[in-house]
Amino acid sequence: MWASSSARSRRGRMGSSKPAARGFDPPVELGGSAAGERATLLGFRFRDPGLLRRALTHRSYCNEHEMDATESYERLEFLGDAVLDLTISAYLYRNFPDADEGRLTKARAWLVRDAALARAARRWGLGLRLRVGRGVEESGGREQDSVLAPAAEAVIAAVYLDHGFEVAREFVVGNMTDELAGAEVSLSQGGPPPENAKSRLQEYLQGQGRPVPDYRVVGREGPDHSPVFTVEAVVDGAAAGVGRGGKKAEAERAAAEAALAALAALAMAEPGSADDPARF
Repeated sequence: MWASSSARSRRGRMGSSKPAARGFDPPVELGGSAAGERATLLGFRFRDPGLLRRALTHRSYCNEHEMDATESYERLEFLGDAVLDLTISAYLYRNFPDADEGRLTKARAWLVRDAALARAARRWGLGLRLRVGRGVEESGGREQDSVLAPAAEAVIAAVYLDHGFEVAREFVVGNMTDELAGAEVSLSQGGPPPENAKSRLQEYLQGQGRPVPDYRVVGREGPDHSPVFTVEAVVDGAAAGVGRGGKKAEAERAAAEAALAALAALAMAEPGSADDPARF
C-alpha cells in the first residue's frame, strides 16, 4: 500500500504562485493534476479524496472562503490525536517490555509533541499541500509547527476513517521512523528520549529549588524576511548561555543548551556534586 522510501519523492509540479481572491491554495500539487493522484499521500491512496482535502485545510482558509469551521482539519485533528496516542502507546508497550510506566510515558510525550509531529509533517510534504488563509500564507505559517503538527494528526485521522485502525497504525509506524528510532535508542539505553532543552533546563533548576530561567532577546540581525535572533538564557539574574536562530524559539532552545553545558561544567568542577545538568 505504501511506496518504498526511494519512491516517496515529494517532487511536484509547480503550480501558479498567484493567490486566489481569498486564501491560498497549495503552491504545489503533488503527483500531478489527476483527481486520483491528488488523493495520494506517501504512496497511500485515499478511497475518499475529501478526507485528505479536509485534513489539509486550515481554519483560516475556511474563514476567507465562507466555509463552515467544521470543514477545516480541526475535527480530524481531535480524532487523529487519539489514534496517534494509542498507536504510539501500543508500539512502545510491545517493543520495550522492560521499560516502566514513567519511561514509557515520557517517551510517548516526546513522540507526540508538536515539534516531532511538525518534523514528520515536513518530511511528508504537508506544508506544500495545505490550504491556508492569506494571513497564514504571508507570515510563512504553512511551515510553522503550530500549523503542521495538527495537520499531521488530521492526516492520521483521515487514514483511519478511510481504511481503519490497522492501516492507520501501519501509516504512523511506517512514516514516523525517524522519531521512533530516536525513542528506541534512548529507551534501549535506559533513559527517556531527549527533551526540549528549555524543559530540561527548567527541570534542573526547579530540582535545585531555583527560579525558572528567563529568556532575553539581546540582538536581531538581517532583513525582516530572514532575521537572526540572539537570545540569552538568564539564570539567577545572570546570562548562563547564549543562542542564535532564525526564530526566537530556536534561539531560546540554543541558549538553553548553552546554559545546560555551562552548568554541567560548573557541576563537574565541584567535587562530589550529584546535581549534574548533563543527566537531564
